Amino acid sequence: MNQINFKASIVFHDVWEKVNAKTEGKEGLEHIYKLIIEEGSSRSTKTWSNFQVLFLYLYENPISSATVLRDTQKSCREIVEKDWKDWLKDPMVRKKQLEKGEITLQEFDKFIKAENLAQYFVENKTNHTWTFKHNGNFLRFTGLDDEDDAMGMTQTICWINEPYNFSHEVYRQLAQRSKVILFDWNPKQNHWIEKEKLKESTYVNYSTFRDNPFLSSESRNQLYSYQPVKYSEAVVNKILTEPEALNYNLEENQKDLTENQIKELKRCIYNEKVKSASEYHWLVYGLGLKSEKPNKIYNGWKPITLEEYNSIDEREYFGLDYGWAKPTALVGIKYDGDRSFYVRPALYKPMNEMKDSSGVQIPLGEFLLAAGYPVGAVTYGWADSSDKEAGTEVSLTNDLRTIYGLNIVPTNKPTYKARWQFFTNMKVYYVYDEEFEFEYDNYELEYINDTPTGKPIKKNDHYMNAFEYGGWGVKEYLNIIV
Repeated sequence: MNQINFKASIVFHDVWEKVNAKTEGKEGLEHIYKLIIEEGSSRSTKTWSNFQVLFLYLYENPISSATVLRDTQKSCREIVEKDWKDWLKDPMVRKKQLEKGEITLQEFDKFIKAENLAQYFVENKTNHTWTFKHNGNFLRFTGLDDEDDAMGMTQTICWINEPYNFSHEVYRQLAQRSKVILFDWNPKQNHWIEKEKLKESTYVNYSTFRDNPFLSSESRNQLYSYQPVKYSEAVVNKILTEPEALNYNLEENQKDLTENQIKELKRCIYNEKVKSASEYHWLVYGLGLKSEKPNKIYNGWKPITLEEYNSIDEREYFGLDYGWAKPTALVGIKYDGDRSFYVRPALYKPMNEMKDSSGVQIPLGEFLLAAGYPVGAVTYGWADSSDKEAGTEVSLTNDLRTIYGLNIVPTNKPTYKARWQFFTNMKVYYVYDEEFEFEYDNYELEYINDTPTGKPIKKNDHYMNAFEYGGWGVKEYLNIIV
């Protein structure tokens, strides 16, 4: 075979070393790291480094396979597999050499033809698999459209790309069927992966676009355009305050800033002037750090334990949002009389999945009882006023009252503006729950052409609606005035 060459960054070298780190175990050599997390900014070579890791591992190790997963097959194949093909075509980054005038067009064509790594594979365009000709190892690109199918796959390495919509349970199933998991993302929100980071078998690689020697000047400039003055080195190191930095005389340079500090500050001042500076975009895409989304509806909520919730000696109220194909969500709510709400996520399940082992439908009321909703006039609950049973005129709320004896009434549904203004002025504590926290992090204002519609993005808001219905009911019942 021909000698194989490709240009790589420090990210590849770090991840490659950890993928191959092994120790003696019960069944011979075992991988030291089960999970390798790559987090950081956009354009830091995480994606290309993983292509290189998968290519080299499958090339060198017989009887191996790899799977690349995103939330949907379409996004995996149209985004990741497309990038894979681009990398195979130009593993030595000849295009950048051509753009810089380091090689001629004729040399570029010659290099691209000789160095194209696709020559080592048989590509199945229907199944989106790539099989090495010399050893039969294969790589497949797919998604979580069918969770049962995705979780049933086995592979040596599973690369989970941009896993913002992956549940912890899906990850656990994949981990059982893979020797090593690669997990790359820009940490935009709270995520169950934080729990996995605590394990000794997890390794975290952090990188930013500054670690990418192959990044185009256009992409680099775009990322730098987000940097606000408050994140310039002169302000971060407290040489200047932010107001001083915004008005600093760069020519006189009375604080003796270095040449690089002056260059950076000048760029940041320009970003502020043209309004491209964005703290959120710089933290997430420039530095690869967590930051709350600017369009988030609620901020500052704090997680608590179930024990802490149960220790609050106040009546528990309830909020309920109905869902047939989407989750029905139930929350317990306590109010301490001092502008603090405490929330217990109690049920999150579509009604069409409420069945016994033989497939017989179980009424919603049975699930509410199991979730801790008490019978009788001992508390109040407020439910979605759009409460008709699917395909009928039957009121779900009325059935819960008459058949199950649950003291639950339709919510006096407030406007979005009214509920948001009220809860923004409250302190909210919630019993940690993956689905609840995911909804809280992704409950965002809807914008059309950069103009707010005054509504939320209607996606994954079932727990949020249940809390708003119940919380607003508590507000009216207790006459809470903000």
